[in-house]
Amino acid sequence: MAVRETTSRNAPRTKGGPIKDAATQLRDDRGMSSAVYRSLRRAAAESAALLESDKPKARSSRTPRTPRHPRRHQVRLTKLVRTLRIRCPMPRADTLLDPALDAVHQAAIVCRHVQLRLHEMRAMTKDDRSPVTIADFAAQAIVAAILAEADAAIPLVGEESAEFLRQSEHAAHLAATVLALRDSGVWPDATEADVLAAVDRGSAQPAAAGFFTLDPVDGTKGFLRAEQYCVCLAYIRQGIVELGVLGCPNLAPHLVPGADLQAVSSTGSTYWAIKGDGAMMAFDAPGESATVETNIERPDVCITDPARLAESVEIAHTRQDLSARIVALASPAGVLAPVRIDSQCKYAVVARGDADVYLRLPSRKGYVERIWDHAAGTLIAAEAGCIVSDAAGLPLDFSQGKGLERNTGIVAAPPSLHARLIQAIGTLNS
Repeated sequence: MAVRETTSRNAPRTKGGPIKDAATQLRDDRGMSSAVYRSLRRAAAESAALLESDKPKARSSRTPRTPRHPRRHQVRLTKLVRTLRIRCPMPRADTLLDPALDAVHQAAIVCRHVQLRLHEMRAMTKDDRSPVTIADFAAQAIVAAILAEADAAIPLVGEESAEFLRQSEHAAHLAATVLALRDSGVWPDATEADVLAAVDRGSAQPAAAGFFTLDPVDGTKGFLRAEQYCVCLAYIRQGIVELGVLGCPNLAPHLVPGADLQAVSSTGSTYWAIKGDGAMMAFDAPGESATVETNIERPDVCITDPARLAESVEIAHTRQDLSARIVALASPAGVLAPVRIDSQCKYAVVARGDADVYLRLPSRKGYVERIWDHAAGTLIAAEAGCIVSDAAGLPLDFSQGKGLERNTGIVAAPPSLHARLIQAIGTLNS
């Protein structure tokens, strides 16, 4: 995927050159404070002075020219660049919504392309789990490429690195990944070098100033069963999730009474939220020429209403027996049959009201949840009207690197039910 040039070579330059131009653009796009903007303008003036001092000066033919020391100017300019990087705030979440939605949409396309060809991919790589591996790498590659076009300065913290694909014994996986990106139409001119470089962009570390985190295929076993999975992308700044997108290629937008949510939808659905702006859902409706977009507003659950639990298909992921006891204690009116579904699709199902509770209780002592497994879904559920916390009722802390180190368990539910759930957990733990 080609990267667009942001400035023309023939565009007029203001005094101070590209650094000043960049400062002005950052002020417009990132909403920086006037104090930071002024400091960048001062840096621009200094850079212009340095460039001016490097120009050859008139000298007498009798005076031998003193050799210049370019290293001195190189060091000073390097310090300027570091100052710019440190003091420029990351973009606001609302400016990143369009590229984030595009990235998740394209990733969902290539994932569905791979999932529809499970047997073909297995035959190509001689590996039963290879389809999800190929989908993981292909999704991360296209997401990284699109986000880099939008703003290459924002780190991407993903699950995958290209080290696996570079190994000679996995050459078939690399070839299959490139082929999937080409044949699905999301990156028609992708090369092996392009893919390796893009996947490696997802190997960054979390940065307090702001970063994306990606789970390219959440719900690997659901993917291999040709059931539910999702592409999960979130933007985190100063430990707060500010933007979340879930692309659910197989998830129907509504639960039809008597239908199985594991059944594959022909259109799928997409969910997103910006902190403070509510949650949205989009899907292609039969007979409609354009994609339908709608707000998600989650009603509360009265104490007289029975509750429905959304939980993982795989029992290894959470303590389902304990979850059932907690929900029964918190819901005096009774408990409906649970919705069992893979991936962060559970957050979407709770957010839109097809289930009332998502509990994830660690199945082994010391287990730490990874940020990419929850960041996008927690924001969408919260913006729809749910309370999302750990099992002690504490807010989830996304400022501790790649893990939720300060939290144990996940509880997501509408406000009054959430309060009863936390009380029930406390009762069972006492």
